Amino acid sequence: MTRQWSKFKGELRERWAPRVRERLDVHMTMYRVLREEYGRVWFTWDGTEIYSFDDAKTHLRTYRLREELEALGEDSEVASEESMAAARAEGQDYVGGFGNSADRFLRLKIGEAVLSDDPVVHGLSMIDRRAGRRTITSDELQREIHPFVRRLRDLRCDAEGWSPARDIAQR
Repeated sequence: MTRQWSKFKGELRERWAPRVRERLDVHMTMYRVLREEYGRVWFTWDGTEIYSFDDAKTHLRTYRLREELEALGEDSEVASEESMAAARAEGQDYVGGFGNSADRFLRLKIGEAVLSDDPVVHGLSMIDRRAGRRTITSDELQREIHPFVRRLRDLRCDAEGWSPARDIAQR
């Protein structure tokens, strides 16, 4: 993400459904420690933090998982890849990963974004104004999904007054 954060944030918010935009916000901060830079992106709903992407937490989690795998005899490179995949499955990712995925989301058609395997792209599609009730509450989207996707889908349904389970049962 090479753009200025305020412009990037504005582009994301323009895509959000009006009822979501009233209640959801996204924030970013970067911390410099010696030569390292750590960041944090977090979402708030009515002023309360609901989800975050945090470099320090992700680094700590992947470090611990990698050490456990290496202690079990796993190759260092394989252990790194597996620990990052496990952290992402748990809902943790680096700020850079969030920025790249959010940037990709802005370039996709809504149909592609909704079906994306990338949890950030998929999650942002749940609050996109181009996605309607039928898309958000579809049977296909009730599968096992990433915590970020589930959280944004549930908040969108709450804001719009939709109930995914009830809407599916009525079809």
